Order: sequence, then C-alpha cells, then structure tokens
Amino acid sequence: VVSGSEQRLVDEVLAALGIRGVEVVASRLAHERGRWRVERHCFGVRKVEALRSLGLEAWDVAYTDSLADLPMLAGARRAVLVNADTTMLEQATRQLGRAPERLRWR
Repeated sequence: VVSGSEQRLVDEVLAALGIRGVEVVASRLAHERGRWRVERHCFGVRKVEALRSLGLEAWDVAYTDSLADLPMLAGARRAVLVNADTTMLEQATRQLGRAPERLRWR
C-alpha cells in the first residue's frame, strides 16, 4: 500500500479493516525538540522512488484520485483513476500514452 497519508494513520486504518501483513509506504512525521516535522513526504514521483527503493520496478495495480500520481500509474500494469472527470481522464491518457480505467466510488 502506497499513500501520501502519514504511516501510522495508514497502519491504523488497515488494521481497523482487518488488513494485516501488507507492506506500507507512506509519509512519515518525526517529533524533534517539541515539534513535528515531515521526515518523508510520499507524494507524486516520491511514491515511485519509495517503491523502487524496495526493489519494485513495476506493480500490478495503482489506484488514485490525483494527477500527481501519474508517475505511479505509469509503472502499473493496471492504472485506475478514481472519481475522475472527463478532463482528468483525458489529461491522464495523454500523459500516460494509454487510457487508465475509470472507477466511481461514492
């Protein structure tokens, strides 16, 4: 699971859903000298960099609702845009060189 959300939040959501034993790559916060700071922001191309640091060069599926994740979609065998309007779908298709699937979640 790759997410721009904070690691501990993603871990807790997955646990609440009963999903265990999956690797999570997410943003990290660190607490230093009484302050929180971003240790790693897993966003855009950084998601791909994080996956590659784990030895992954391609992945089966990527779901996103953001064009910022086009680098991650490009590496997926199955690219899925969630709740994308027509303009977003057209932009993604142009930039990826292929049409991603479009999925509507309520």
